[in-house]
Amino acid sequence: MDYVARSRNRLLERLGWGSFLIGLGCLYLCKDYYDLNFWALSFLLAGGILLMMNIARAWWKMKIAKGSLGIGSILVIVGAATLRGIKLNWIALAFLLIGIWIILDALTKR
Repeated sequence: MDYVARSRNRLLERLGWGSFLIGLGCLYLCKDYYDLNFWALSFLLAGGILLMMNIARAWWKMKIAKGSLGIGSILVIVGAATLRGIKLNWIALAFLLIGIWIILDALTKR
């Protein structure tokens, strides 16, 4: 990874952490005044930030972090389902997404 890519990656990580902490602070403030599902919104926040960081990496033609892409997807799915009141089996969801990811990775690297 060259200097520009490293500096952009560091910038994205710092922006991601800063956005996450600001978002958590806002959620903590809002939960005192509104009836909201804190954990579901926290999962959506974290997953959305991880996905947005990978979109920015793709925009800058950098290598996409597959781990954060997978974790971000799981967090968004779990957060949205929890917010809608759908009960999910996290372990089954993780196995399904990891299996799909492995198959798609194998098919696209031909």
